[in-house]
Amino acid sequence: LDLKVDTTSVTASLVPRLWAAEYARRLMGSAAGSDESRSQILQLGVEYGLVTPYTSSLALEDESAYARQGITRRRSRLRGVRLTAIERPGDEERLVNGILLPGAPPAAVMGCSRSSSATSEREEANDGVFAKSAGGQNAPTSIATAPPMADPMPAASAAPVGDMAGSRDTPTGGPSDNELAPTPTATARPMAKAAPAPPMPAQKVAAAPVAPTAHFRPTTEDKNRAARADEKTVFATSATSHRPAVLRALSLCSDVASRPLAERTLLWQKRAKKVASGAELAGIYDRAYAACELPDWRDEAALLDILGRRIETEQTAETFLAHLAPWPEAQRFVARNLLRRTVDVRIAAAVSRVLHGGVDWARVDNEIASTDKVDRQLLVLKTAMLAAPNDPQGDMRYVRLLARAGQRNEAIAHGRRLRDRGLMTPTLAQQLGDVLADAGEAEEALRTYSEIVEFDGQSREARRVLGDIYLRQGWHAAAYRQYKTLTDLDPKNPLAWLRLANAAAGAGRVDEALHIEREVAGGEGTPGPDDPRVFARMLSAARLAALLEKPDPASGATPEAIGRKLKELSLFSGPGSLALLTWDDLDAKLVLGAADEKKETLAGEATDAGAVGLYAVLGGPDAWERSARAVRQRGDLLPRAVRFRLVVLSWDGTKFHVATKEGQLDAGAKQRAL
Repeated sequence: LDLKVDTTSVTASLVPRLWAAEYARRLMGSAAGSDESRSQILQLGVEYGLVTPYTSSLALEDESAYARQGITRRRSRLRGVRLTAIERPGDEERLVNGILLPGAPPAAVMGCSRSSSATSEREEANDGVFAKSAGGQNAPTSIATAPPMADPMPAASAAPVGDMAGSRDTPTGGPSDNELAPTPTATARPMAKAAPAPPMPAQKVAAAPVAPTAHFRPTTEDKNRAARADEKTVFATSATSHRPAVLRALSLCSDVASRPLAERTLLWQKRAKKVASGAELAGIYDRAYAACELPDWRDEAALLDILGRRIETEQTAETFLAHLAPWPEAQRFVARNLLRRTVDVRIAAAVSRVLHGGVDWARVDNEIASTDKVDRQLLVLKTAMLAAPNDPQGDMRYVRLLARAGQRNEAIAHGRRLRDRGLMTPTLAQQLGDVLADAGEAEEALRTYSEIVEFDGQSREARRVLGDIYLRQGWHAAAYRQYKTLTDLDPKNPLAWLRLANAAAGAGRVDEALHIEREVAGGEGTPGPDDPRVFARMLSAARLAALLEKPDPASGATPEAIGRKLKELSLFSGPGSLALLTWDDLDAKLVLGAADEKKETLAGEATDAGAVGLYAVLGGPDAWERSARAVRQRGDLLPRAVRFRLVVLSWDGTKFHVATKEGQLDAGAKQRAL
């Protein structure tokens, strides 16, 4: 096989140095002693210009500085040019010819090499300077360029002076029509009798317009120079249009920049622990970039992931994402991780506003609610989704609307397509899982729900949400595992332990549930309406009352033993009745009230423990029989049915009596009479 390889190309010129660098790394990591490989490593470093433990790199301001120091520079057309600049077939030839790429990376334009910028400035300064004679007559003169000390850098030598100022944060355009364009080959022209004025600095010469006078008549060569200046202006304008909106400048590199990524990650985590706002996150990102701590995308992605995990509020998300707007790739990376990880709808909405601010989803919801026709609702939603095709807010509403309209197959297909494309978010996974569960596909729904914690397994909020979903679906074993992980992550949260007790009781382990509730009731707490110790005693009373209604003497659950446990809870100070309402769907906020809507509450002492699915009312002995009661939805109406159980425990001073009733609050219903 005869392969023809152009060894004179720009790309091929990189191969020897890459192999030399790899060979040096292998020598440094070999089992042989360092002294044995030192000579070879030293030779490779000197010959190919590598930085090794035995060689260093000297960076001076320009090529003339190297010549003054007596340093011989190796000939290379790649000096100052990145291999990533070669993106299109014609780019390599343009590099060889010394033409700057319009799509060159910012580092090649920002002046990473001071020698390249100085060389370019000298070429601009040495081209076409009109010197004024001593007699006051303007004579066009041209200063011939001196031969370069070494090969100039291709990308830098062709860059206009205006572009070399790209280290600022705003892009600079090409030269104006009044500026003089550099002549490729300077030709000596007759000088005026008087000595020419000393040349101005490079930047001033490039920026100083030429003021024509009545005595000056342009020659044919001047006209050709003007035509080349017009071509240069067009090319520079095209190059500017291909640059990013903001060019960032590097400052002095810190010591952290030379450390491995693992050590830098630890330092970044320490910095991120102290932040409290989006502006501080943006400051950490900017300082790390300016200090050369982000040499490539791998390092930048690691830092962005650390900073993204510190976003806990919608204001922080909006501020940080807005700061990353000039760098879309970084902004999309942070936004995608946020949407995959967060279960807070407010943060998800903030991300959508920053990335897809053209759609007002509140207005879309109002338009959908204003009509009962499904076709009209889908038309309104699809129109909004066309304006923001990748906005998860639209996909979430689309799946929910299809499920509400009875088009489950279409909703499932759309959700699966999003999952295959990697666009699944916790909220969308919850919507799709609900559709799958309603369709009877429990196993696939279980897998879909589990994606809520896939990208952030250490999130307490995500574990809580997933456990609540499993609990309302009746999958108590799966809910128990999630709540167990939640208690491991947050062992001092009593509500997490009470959720674990609910899952254990639903799985049939009532003894474990009572033990957990006894631990919470005897633990720390603050007296008041939100005292978790009271919640634990009420939940234990509901479980013991259910056992008292159906005792099991074979297991030791006799009425006498259960009665003693109830007395230990100290719920009654005298004869009275305790109504305990429990439910598994913790998204619902149920309360006990009078059947008449004008009477919002019942007479008695109420305990609202909706966070663990409990509402209790303690009243007199006959308070429950005096009037009709109902179960009401205090929060938002849910699009699904909510099952509940009512236990009325009465104490007449000598004995406990139990009455239970189960029911269901229909989807969209506000109350259910008992």
